Amino acid sequence: MDAATDGVWLNKAKQNDAVILCFGVNDIGRGRSAEQVIADLNTAVEKLTEAGCRVLLQTVPPFDYTPENREKWEAINNAIRQELAQKVDAVFDVVPTLGQSAEEPHRVKYGGHPNEEGSRAWADALFPVLQEFIN
Repeated sequence: MDAATDGVWLNKAKQNDAVILCFGVNDIGRGRSAEQVIADLNTAVEKLTEAGCRVLLQTVPPFDYTPENREKWEAINNAIRQELAQKVDAVFDVVPTLGQSAEEPHRVKYGGHPNEEGSRAWADALFPVLQEFIN
C-alpha cells in the first residue's frame, strides 16, 4: 500500500497542514489481514505526524461483508477507535451514520457505495467534526 511505503500519495499528503485518512472497503477485500491493514494505518499516521500534519482518521465504512471480512472490519475499526485514536488529532466514526442499525452496524443503510441520501448523511455527520478539527 502506497500510504505505508511513503510513496507518491503519502508524499503529497505530507505537504498539507491537515489530512483526513480513511481506508476503505477495498483495503479489507484485497485479501490482506486485519493486522496488515492496521500496521499500514499506523505507518501512515506516524509518517504524517512526523511531517507535522494534523490527522483526522475515519473508521472504515460499513459494507455487506462476508463473515471473514466482517471480522477484519471489526478488528480494524476497534484498533482505530482504541489504539490509533491515541496517535491522531481526531477520529470520525462513520459507522453509526452509515450502518444499518446498532445491532447490525456492518450492514449498509444506504448501499455499498452510499447513495445520495447516504452521502448527505455522511457529510452532515462529518461537518461538525471537521469544523472542530480545523479550529
